[in-house]
Amino acid sequence: MIHKLQLMNLKILQTLRKKKENYLNEFESIRVVDPMQGIYIACENLDFVWDAKDVFEFDRLWRILKDEGKNSYEIIQELSKHFERDVDEVAILAMDRARRGRI
Repeated sequence: MIHKLQLMNLKILQTLRKKKENYLNEFESIRVVDPMQGIYIACENLDFVWDAKDVFEFDRLWRILKDEGKNSYEIIQELSKHFERDVDEVAILAMDRARRGRI
């Protein structure tokens, strides 16, 4: 009788482990901080922190490139290379600076 209970417990544990693996695999492609609360962090692999001197330089270069007739897409591409930053990081900074009326 004890042997049967041990086998049943083992099967239950194996089933629970399998369910846990399946659950974790579901969230593998979605980075969730707390699966129980469904909190999702967008772009967590990007860096949106800038040095103040780089922001001033960004504003200055943006105005120069705009005066040269470049459009926002071209400016973002060029500044991404200049600062060696991801295009999305530069685009977010451009949105921030535009909302503040700096560019």
